[in-house]
Amino acid sequence: SVGIAVRRYFKVNSLSAGNSALHQYDILAVRPTTEKIFHQACSSMDIDVISLDAANRLPFTIRIPQAQQAVQRGLFFEVSYSSMVKDHASRRNTIANARALLRATKGRNIIISSDASHPIDIRGPYDVMNIAHVFGVDITSAREFIEGNVRRMMLKSVARRSHRSAAQVVTLGDDKEEISFAGQKRPLE
Repeated sequence: SVGIAVRRYFKVNSLSAGNSALHQYDILAVRPTTEKIFHQACSSMDIDVISLDAANRLPFTIRIPQAQQAVQRGLFFEVSYSSMVKDHASRRNTIANARALLRATKGRNIIISSDASHPIDIRGPYDVMNIAHVFGVDITSAREFIEGNVRRMMLKSVARRSHRSAAQVVTLGDDKEEISFAGQKRPLE
């Protein structure tokens, strides 16, 4: 996967479906730094994830129409929790940004990740569900944020790369899965 922090608007055009260099990556994530780039990411960029720098105050407002457009396009929003354990200001900003995102998306297509720079910052799944509860999410939705939405995002990214829109996932046993597109099978990891 690749994550790109887009700071200037002219770089947005390089994130289009016609850019063959982007097809080598499984997951494309963009971290917008301005409202104009956020709007572009929600409306037309060929990406999988919009990652927000939740630890800092966002330089734009998450507007409901833009967020709903991204959800309708099948994009996912990523909120990372690792900054919450570092200091009080980061914790406050992360909670405020996550709640704003939850309101704008109505709790749909959100992924909670660690974005940890050190292994000590990674938390277990039940700890992450408790963190999501602090955001104002019930436990069932929290589980969806760390499990179900991640799975859906991976399937969408495979479909984007293969230019196909339908996929079949088969459980093979021992918690291994396989994804199939028109008879071509490969393990889902």
